[in-house]
Amino acid sequence: MEKVLNHRLAEPDDFNALIALQRRATLGLSGDHYDLDAMRLALEEVPILTRDLVDDGHYHVFTDPEGAIVAGGGWSCRAPGFADAAGGTASTLAPGQAFVRAVNVDPAMARQGLGRRIMTLIEADAAAQGIRHFLLTATLPGKPLYVGLDYRVLHPVEGRLSNGYLVRLFAMEKMLVPGAHPRPGSVTPGGFSQAAIADVSKQDGDFPEA
Repeated sequence: MEKVLNHRLAEPDDFNALIALQRRATLGLSGDHYDLDAMRLALEEVPILTRDLVDDGHYHVFTDPEGAIVAGGGWSCRAPGFADAAGGTASTLAPGQAFVRAVNVDPAMARQGLGRRIMTLIEADAAAQGIRHFLLTATLPGKPLYVGLDYRVLHPVEGRLSNGYLVRLFAMEKMLVPGAHPRPGSVTPGGFSQAAIADVSKQDGDFPEA
């Protein structure tokens, strides 16, 4: 029997759990693409997930029946904290633009469509707030998810760590279709529930696995 996962917005008290999830996801899913010692250093040096992202109220999480956070991701009109590490300062956003930030899935729940589900929630939330143009920086393991969701590669990016290691990344973008704000609820790894993203399901129908 599949676990039922609950969707909600992250709260300030979740921050330490979100940092732990980011570490599990980075080290557990990047080994085929990056040097893991370099990824450990990146987690120390690069501010990918910051408290302001949670405080802004647009960071979505899925929790398991015990309340543990197993996936998360959000959006913000604030520049990502890793802009300098990725080769320069972030450009000023135009009205209607925002960044996708800190999308993570627990390795134990990988390849069950949770990345796609988190992105669907993020996009619907942002569109309901008037965002029409999403920007993101994709890792090598994350890029296929975004390509499958119709994000377009703008150009490659290299983030240089203090030991000289270059982290290969991709700047990507997508124009959003206006949609209704998703409502928190429950979802199983195998499919969307009506409560979790009823408005999105009405507009777009069924979604394949990521």
